[in-house]
This record gives sequence, structure tokens and C-alpha cells, in this order.
Amino acid sequence: MELRRLPDDVLAQAQEHSADVVAELAESSELAGRIHETYRAFQDKVVNYHAISEQAYYNARNPEDTTTSE
Repeated sequence: MELRRLPDDVLAQAQEHSADVVAELAESSELAGRIHETYRAFQDKVVNYHAISEQAYYNARNPEDTTTSE
């Protein structure tokens, strides 16, 4: 078996559809909207740290492989 990355256009479409579903759920109730807002605020705060920490982990696991870097 060969594991391969999905094409960028497929990943972009999946992200778009996922965002649509989450937005629909967030609009389904006041509580869901508040939860979504809180989660998005958290994501905005940790996105840069996550990119750095995840890349460091990938590099430590496989220092020869540069395919995970952006």
C-alpha cells in the first residue's frame, strides 16, 4: 500500500465544505453560535504556535524529509 497526499484542490474543497457545515451548525442555535465563536477565537490565538510546534515535531521525526514544510 502506498500512502499519498490528497491533491491541493481536493483539500481546498474539503476545507470549504467543512467550513460550510460548521457555519450551518453554528447558526442552528444560540449555544452552538457561542461555542463556535469561542472555538474560532482559540484557533486564531494558537494557529502560529501550532504551525511551529507541529513542524518541529515532523522535523524531529524525519529530519531528512522536507515535504512537510511549507
